[in-house]
Amino acid sequence: MPDEFAQMPPRLWGEILRPALSDRLGQALVIGTPFGQANQFAHLYRQAGDLPGWSRSLLTCEQTTAIKPEELVALKREMQPEEYEQEMLCSFNAAVRGAYYGQAMAEAERDGRIGRVPHDRTLPVHTSWDLGMANRTVVWLWQTVGPELRAIGCRAYSGTGLPDIIADLQKLKYTFGEHYGPHDTKVRELGTGKSREEVAAALGLRFRIVPQIGLQSGIDQTRAMLGRVWFDAQGCQDGIEALRLYRTEYDDERKVFSLNPLHDWTSDYADACRTFAVGTQGQSPQWAPLDYSKLNRSTI
Repeated sequence: MPDEFAQMPPRLWGEILRPALSDRLGQALVIGTPFGQANQFAHLYRQAGDLPGWSRSLLTCEQTTAIKPEELVALKREMQPEEYEQEMLCSFNAAVRGAYYGQAMAEAERDGRIGRVPHDRTLPVHTSWDLGMANRTVVWLWQTVGPELRAIGCRAYSGTGLPDIIADLQKLKYTFGEHYGPHDTKVRELGTGKSREEVAAALGLRFRIVPQIGLQSGIDQTRAMLGRVWFDAQGCQDGIEALRLYRTEYDDERKVFSLNPLHDWTSDYADACRTFAVGTQGQSPQWAPLDYSKLNRSTI
């Protein structure tokens, strides 16, 4: 009976628990509180709706009598909204505590800006990068129409050289516009003596290097930008979840948030998105938020 399964190592089920059940034809009761959608608990919950022999149940505090109504009122008053949604309403889409973009992504969900966003052949595709060395390299794919931004894809590469990444992008047959790269794109590698900017240029991809403005300023600009973004749910699936979960470190003993982001798998996606926000800051002819309820997107 694994409890709080969402916060356990991803390999626990497939490599340990599930094989251990086989020889005795055992059963498992997997319980816990949602913690976003990019974890094994959320994956098993989605699977349980289709797999034979599985069942699932989601019960919020408002559907049971486990907690008295007056106590629910007190909890709602004393907890952060995202904490109440996650812990008491069992929301897989609730903003995670300390998430930088949790509220912005929740608004995108409510506005209907996460769904089908097809590639428009009449528009150039821009890219924004986080170039990993030991970590993965992440590339977001964007199109812009006036103040509206469309995230049509998000790709991650682990253990893949820059030439192979560029070749993979060229297979898409897009008409590319700007390629926004982080400041460290100019750093020369010891082995070759060349920067990744120079390597990319030799392969026909010219980076527009984004200036360093400080982490917090970049996060602020990204948060502002996300209010104008439409996300393709399939093409940006991992990137969307990374933006929901990208968060600051929390000190449980001192009960305070750190000034630094938690460095995990979400960081590379968030950094690549921030590259685009900083690189395009001020370029839009209209920076004010849009009223998405008045837009008709049936033509794209």
